[in-house]
Amino acid sequence: MMKLKAILFLLAGIGAVFAGAPEAMKADIAFLSSEACRGRGFTHKGISEAEKYITGELSAAGLTVRTRAVPLKVNVALRAPVCTLNGDTLQPGYDYIPHPYCPSVKTVFDGGSIGIYDPARLDSLKEMFGLNSLSEVRRHLMTVRPRKSAEKLLVFPEEYILQSRQNKQSSLPAIQVRQNLIPDTVRTLYLSHRVRYKRFSSNNIIAVIEGGSEPDSVIMLTAHYDHMGALGDEVYYPGANDNASGVAVLLSLARYYAQNSPKHTLVFVFFTGEEQGLAGSWNYVRRPAVPLKNIAACVNLDMVGSGREGYGMVAGADCPKDTLLLQEIAARNGLGEIRVRDNSPNSDHFPFTVYDVNAFFLYASGGEQPYHHPEDIAETLDWDVLENTYVLIRDYLDRR
Repeated sequence: MMKLKAILFLLAGIGAVFAGAPEAMKADIAFLSSEACRGRGFTHKGISEAEKYITGELSAAGLTVRTRAVPLKVNVALRAPVCTLNGDTLQPGYDYIPHPYCPSVKTVFDGGSIGIYDPARLDSLKEMFGLNSLSEVRRHLMTVRPRKSAEKLLVFPEEYILQSRQNKQSSLPAIQVRQNLIPDTVRTLYLSHRVRYKRFSSNNIIAVIEGGSEPDSVIMLTAHYDHMGALGDEVYYPGANDNASGVAVLLSLARYYAQNSPKHTLVFVFFTGEEQGLAGSWNYVRRPAVPLKNIAACVNLDMVGSGREGYGMVAGADCPKDTLLLQEIAARNGLGEIRVRDNSPNSDHFPFTVYDVNAFFLYASGGEQPYHHPEDIAETLDWDVLENTYVLIRDYLDRR
């Protein structure tokens, strides 16, 4: 009987913590991953629509919102690409994508002018070039070419086609194609792709809630709101998990603490440019809204809407106090294991760690949501994982 009462008390506590947040998070993600935002990229005013939504929600919660401009250069598609392989038309975003560095091109390539680099070939070149990843090898091949090379187009067969950063443009065209669609003999490949490498300005979004008992101690809560944008008018990348999920959790926390004074001062930052080499967070640490030395912890949420195997905590080993507290909260509430990972430049926590700020990146583990793909949609998110994340972070903020 005592055990049953304890369980009921725990469930009631979780319900009280989460009251009012689920529907708001669903609404946030529904808009941010909708056609109105077109992948939150730099065409169709997608990133601007997302910014207007986030600033509007923060203002509606009674918070003063500031923005900081971040300059960017992005290789953007001006229209949907077209590709035929041996006469068969491929579907952009699903069967293939032009490599993000690909220049404008409209050419029929014959088999003799096409270089095909499958993962095994790329892996052998990785060691030869002294590079760290296959992505780096692809970019190297597109930018450093022998003068007399017969290859006029590079084809990268891949098991899974995913979009990546578009912050440069090469002179050599290249595409990524699903491996099972490449025939034994490539006779011709037609590629039409119109892009422009241009300057943009987008904003980091900042809101501050002053703390009650420890106002000089700052906890930063961060999430990037940009994503991969669109391939012309036909295909866009909704980014429901990456990272409308993290934005939605932060917005719900901001709404709550706007009405309930936190212990620490909370600085909410919604970063632009994460998908373009962490541009927004690098810009922020060089021009912080509050002194970096005042930051007790920086909690970065990225992809927290899919995965029922607990959480990964990047740079957790460097934040032992925070790690132990989060692990205790997760265990007590049945939120799954929190696994510590080494630091890595894979999300917006990283620039803070370079400046010796106590920062970590939290993501949900074990999810099946497609990554950097047109099928990263709201309808297939694990909503209970979002609820768990809200519970985890709010309990952390109240207890730290």
